[in-house]
Amino acid sequence: MLAGSDHASIFTDYLSPGTFAAACAVFLLARDLHPERWPERIRGLLARLAALTFGIYLVHLMVIECADLLFDRTTALSDLPMTAGVWGVSLIVVLILRTAPPVRRWVVP
Repeated sequence: MLAGSDHASIFTDYLSPGTFAAACAVFLLARDLHPERWPERIRGLLARLAALTFGIYLVHLMVIECADLLFDRTTALSDLPMTAGVWGVSLIVVLILRTAPPVRRWVVP
């Protein structure tokens, strides 16, 4: 319904009020989950993933651009699988990049 309209960017841009509100909601939810009560295995996994977030941030936009060329995102229902796929591919790219010592030392520590 919004696709192609002048107002679509209000809901879909990175700096839109809707995106900002959703990011705030996710942050507040994560803050109130009390991860110190979680099992050590889960906290260890999250700590390892947290060390990779900067690298994922650096490469995710390139992955999004490639995915936009390959897949058609015409509905809001396609955004969730696309998000999970972009995150997964970005994670794999970062893990591969970390195998090269100079890259691991300077770009994706």
